[in-house]
Amino acid sequence: MVTSEALNLKVKKYNKILITEPSYVQKYNKVKSIGINLERICILDHPIRKANYANSCQINLPQKQINRKNDIFIHFFDYTHLVCHKGYYIAIISTIVEHSNVNPNFEIAPAMDLIGPVLETFDRFRNIYAPVDISFKGNIYITSSYDQQCHFENDIDEVINIYEKITGNKLDLNLGNETKTQSV
Repeated sequence: MVTSEALNLKVKKYNKILITEPSYVQKYNKVKSIGINLERICILDHPIRKANYANSCQINLPQKQINRKNDIFIHFFDYTHLVCHKGYYIAIISTIVEHSNVNPNFEIAPAMDLIGPVLETFDRFRNIYAPVDISFKGNIYITSSYDQQCHFENDIDEVINIYEKITGNKLDLNLGNETKTQSV
């Protein structure tokens, strides 16, 4: 069995950088569980009435409006996204579990009320991991698990942070050939 110290030495020996997500280093005690993400996939035969019958949308239910510590996110798609047959719709609901007696129906009740009747549901619970040491000693850079958000904002911020730690430079996404706007 390779230990955490052995992994550090291996990366150092070959003068390499290891960038990884939590599942690859979980056995080395380099990550800790910080919560549980609940995702429910729902199959519907109707669009969401409260979303003006849109064929696709993203809905964020803010924590303060639904008396929770975490927001609930709904991603809604129809057949034009090639995720289901014509006449059906897919809603993916995600949030952080807040209660020790995990009851998915209770955790996402506001979202289920909003989307209306469903034909079928599929639940998935996934541990959310974060690095134990965020100083990234030994050239091992570990991201956190994906969170419940649909727009990946936290994940993008984390990738930018790791880039800046590795290179020592701010990430510049401006194109070199951009036209400068002149003041009049």
